[in-house]
Amino acid sequence: MNPVKTGSYHLGKLIMKNKHIELLDLFNCGLCNNGLAAFAEGLADGAAENSIPYSNLRHLYISINAIDSTSSLIKSLSLLPHLESLFIGVNPFSDTGLKEIASAFTDVIPCHKVLKRLNLGSMGLTDVSLPLIEKIVLACPNLVSLELDSYKSTSYFCQPHNCFDVSNAATCMQLVKIAQALVQNARNAGTTSMHYLGLQHALVVGDGSGAHKVATEQTKAILDYLIDNQLHRETGINVNGITNLFCLNREKTCHFSSDESVDDERSNHFKSFEEGNVGKKLEPDKVFINKVTAGGIFIAKGITKEDLIPLRHPWPALDYIKSIYRNTMKV
Repeated sequence: MNPVKTGSYHLGKLIMKNKHIELLDLFNCGLCNNGLAAFAEGLADGAAENSIPYSNLRHLYISINAIDSTSSLIKSLSLLPHLESLFIGVNPFSDTGLKEIASAFTDVIPCHKVLKRLNLGSMGLTDVSLPLIEKIVLACPNLVSLELDSYKSTSYFCQPHNCFDVSNAATCMQLVKIAQALVQNARNAGTTSMHYLGLQHALVVGDGSGAHKVATEQTKAILDYLIDNQLHRETGINVNGITNLFCLNREKTCHFSSDESVDDERSNHFKSFEEGNVGKKLEPDKVFINKVTAGGIFIAKGITKEDLIPLRHPWPALDYIKSIYRNTMKV
């Protein structure tokens, strides 16, 4: 994609000067921390030069930019009071970074009053972050779409997956609280069925080691129960909890998309094709058995697939900027 990097300074100044710009897509533009810092500086300088010291920007995409600087992110968001959509996924903020972001949503970030969509996918989050995520939802009364997924492109870009261990009862209860808060926000806004929680490929059962290894079918049952009974039926949330479960050669226990062992086997599998070994029998310990089943469910009631599109993304604006990484990434 376009290597914007520190040139983002000029974009920051531009959106402060041009009040007609509502969507800025910096998805996979090589910003890194210094690029985001430059963007924040551009916003601040632009605000200082204008009689109206804020932007009308409503939708910001900065996913896949190797960003983990919370200070630059918070500084940027403090100057974007009208932001309705914020996509910061596939950046390694981790649990530690999210703690600072969550705190800022209640103290520093003015857009918490109008934010509708938030993407925190593939940020290296674990169960520790779930109470913080609930705190963010409660601080944002209009937030109705929350994405905590882990994406197919995460490993390709060498970024950390989100992993929430649903063999832990406390984790399941925290996910239920988050779902309840999203549903309540939608009800308060008068749009009872317009809410969404994305958990695709972010749910795991146990840590995969020793006694914590769980048979594939048992894992599927645990995921299905969480998504259908605990989340959807108890709260009414529209939820995507689909999780691909993989079985490596000669194993009966499952692996998840975020498992390093799966990534290693996947690499060996693809390497055999790259080397022209199509149709040749691989060594037994190198065979990767592709998706054997899917745990979890995608449930949406009282809402159509077409309704979900503008709920999760600003539409039709985004229809014109679809990228190859959003739509065709297979790894």
